[in-house]
Amino acid sequence: MSDSTTVGTSRQNGCSTDATVKWYSNNKGVGVVTPHDGLGDAVIRKSALLMLGAARIAPGDSVNCRISDTSNGRQVSEVIAIRSGDTARHRGVVGAPTARRSRAVGSVREGHSPAGGPVTTGTVKFYDPWRGFGFVAPDGGGRDIYVDYRTLQAARLPALEDRQRVQVVTRNGTKGPVAVKVIIA
Repeated sequence: MSDSTTVGTSRQNGCSTDATVKWYSNNKGVGVVTPHDGLGDAVIRKSALLMLGAARIAPGDSVNCRISDTSNGRQVSEVIAIRSGDTARHRGVVGAPTARRSRAVGSVREGHSPAGGPVTTGTVKFYDPWRGFGFVAPDGGGRDIYVDYRTLQAARLPALEDRQRVQVVTRNGTKGPVAVKVIIA
């Protein structure tokens, strides 16, 4: 990972530090990080992740964050960046990836996928990062395609935006078509 320059000002009570996610419950939207400053663990809440546009983190992920001392103990007040393996999501960082940039190399031809599933071009009907899913309306009509946050993580996309054009590789799920790969069109 290369060094990056942050833009903007820090929050009043927090200092920027790196931390490792100790545990995080996606269902409850709360977890604990161990900061590298040696001052003890801090609570991280889903609301801090949503300011970055991220919906989920996992144990072992590295986060750059601001931690504030509150009456309830140490709390993450802002998440600046998340590093998960070779995936990185940033807030206020020069050259940071955004949902509008394609994260795929090359393009997928309409109707054919190396992964074997059908490829469909469509428009994002909605995507809710808080709930971690959304739907794409295919151009040719038919049933909407379900898109899960895990599919976006695999494509290194932080989120989708309403009315955004995408190409999706699909498979048949129990309730209809499910995206297995997403490419920003």
